[in-house]
Amino acid sequence: FAIGQELNKGGLKLLQTEAARIREKSKKGTLSEGERLILIAIAREAIRIHFDIYPYNTQVLTLLGMLNYPKHLKGRIAQVRTGEGKSTIIAMFALYHACLGHCVDVVSSSRYLAQRDHDKYQEFFKNFGIPSSHICTDIPTEENFIGQVIFGTNFDFEFSILRDYLSDTP
Repeated sequence: FAIGQELNKGGLKLLQTEAARIREKSKKGTLSEGERLILIAIAREAIRIHFDIYPYNTQVLTLLGMLNYPKHLKGRIAQVRTGEGKSTIIAMFALYHACLGHCVDVVSSSRYLAQRDHDKYQEFFKNFGIPSSHICTDIPTEENFIGQVIFGTNFDFEFSILRDYLSDTP
């Protein structure tokens, strides 16, 4: 809570500066627990500034649960009831991982939701120098894959992988 209050005083510029500092440090090695907490606080404050909503404690707890996973596992899953802010949780999750230099695939249940969330959060990610895109089209182009955060459905990701595999076959 105290971290968020300090970040709140500096506005979006401070959030961007701190996120960039942590992003650079993560390229050189492991981040401390404190730096990871700052990154979570940055995500929460950025949501507040950009959308004028302050993520609920349950959303932050869900984010923490998704981040605290066994190292040998790759994917994450969380069950969140309708109306409890899944999109907000995922935006914070994607920002956190993108700031660590990872690419993030956001798999949605429908193209409508994937496109909606991409459109809603595109400027949010852009504020931190993170490109986003979606692959919700029957024939995606290279431009659809330029994002560090990519939104799509299971179907879209599956067929993109198949297209890549088939096009690489001699």
